Amino acid sequence: MQITRSIDDATGTRRSLAACGAVAAWLLSACAIPVQTSDPLQAIELPPAWSGVPSAVAPPPSSPVGEWWRSFGDPTLDRLIDVAIAANTDIDIARANLRQSRALRAAATAASRPTLQLGASAQRNQPSGRSGSSLFDVGFDAAWEPDLFGAAAHTETAAAAEARASDLSLAAVRVSLAAEVAAGYMQLRGSQLRGRLARENLVLQEQTLQLVRWRRQAGLVSALDAEQAAAAVEQTRALLPALDDAASQAMHALAVLAGRPPQAIGGGIDAMLVAVAALPPPSLHPDAGIPALLLRRRPDLQAAEAQLQAAAARVAAADADRRPTLALRASLVWSALTLPSLGGTGAVASLLASVAQPLVDSGLRDARLDAQRAAFDAAQASYRGRVLVALQEVEDTLAATRSAELRLGALRAAEASASEAARLAEARYAGGIADFQTVLDTQRTRLAVQDNRAGAETELLSAQLRLVKALGGGWRDGAPSPAGTTP
Repeated sequence: MQITRSIDDATGTRRSLAACGAVAAWLLSACAIPVQTSDPLQAIELPPAWSGVPSAVAPPPSSPVGEWWRSFGDPTLDRLIDVAIAANTDIDIARANLRQSRALRAAATAASRPTLQLGASAQRNQPSGRSGSSLFDVGFDAAWEPDLFGAAAHTETAAAAEARASDLSLAAVRVSLAAEVAAGYMQLRGSQLRGRLARENLVLQEQTLQLVRWRRQAGLVSALDAEQAAAAVEQTRALLPALDDAASQAMHALAVLAGRPPQAIGGGIDAMLVAVAALPPPSLHPDAGIPALLLRRRPDLQAAEAQLQAAAARVAAADADRRPTLALRASLVWSALTLPSLGGTGAVASLLASVAQPLVDSGLRDARLDAQRAAFDAAQASYRGRVLVALQEVEDTLAATRSAELRLGALRAAEASASEAARLAEARYAGGIADFQTVLDTQRTRLAVQDNRAGAETELLSAQLRLVKALGGGWRDGAPSPAGTTP
């Protein structure tokens, strides 16, 4: 239905518009069908406690807070993670995805709002053999489609959930990146520690070799002892290139994580990494809490939940798209034969209200609805799968942390005994009351135990870092961190 009036008859125009709206609302109310939506979250059976944490044992007094890596008290690690968070390529991708999702949310909101356009046209008619005439128009066009069945509202809800998922995904990337950088740093320091221990043992073995050579010159030992001592020295020396290579590869990986070429990180960090430093003590004691808390601690799970909510909203939007639609349009146009005369006469107002109900579309809208329902089912299965994997990651890292702690304790005791045994054997050999084979055996045992102990320290730190990552990063006293703020 369309109504055209002069601008001077504004009262009649308003009455006509009201009549159009009333008729359209009456028509739509006759075929209104409530939209049915599904609960976006399915019940997931969660265990009451972690199998690796006895319920009778109180959690450690300290737990990571915010920038948890600062608990190590290592300025080099702090600077390295700060640089990585600022320049890592995965962080840049997540930030760009967040900007895109926010723009799409704004677009979805704007699409449901009324629009107003300014238009102008000029027309020239020139009949053959006659004088021509011109016509100039200028005016405004307004349009609005009321969201009677919530299609636009559900689309906005889906866009907002996608934006929230992108925000949480950025937080998840930060958690993962900080843990990866910290783990790479521990691997670097662990390789450097193993290299330092090998060099210290090499110095002791070279001193033993020199002693054997003196005793050989004095005729106190055979050439066999000298050759065995030389072989032990070279075997230890052969370990150094592999350990140096492992340290170099760790630095290359850290540079790439920091968004730099593998040759150098820059900013003075390279010199800090090359300088051999001790491994930080295992100072992280994260409280695992209960499995149900994991759904709020981990931003990647929260992001998956938001994506599930977006999928549910898209199902509702596709269902509402099958319902009738109401469109309201209004225009106000001034016309004149010449440009200077535009506006000198009254304007013409035009109002249009239309109702449209899909009748035959060859199953297009039903197919779209079925597709969105299938996408929602896939999102449900994906969410459940992510939760199960997250539970497994926590259980695995709890077991790995406990195993690494026990192994490190045993190796520290073994190192003390091996070092004392090597010292006694060397002293007895120097005094001529022990054979050289005993010295060789004790020195090899000392080097092997020290190397294993250094590896166990690195593994314990790595296990603690994996546990922090599996639990979602930074939090305070087991409470979930705010969405989008986890480092």
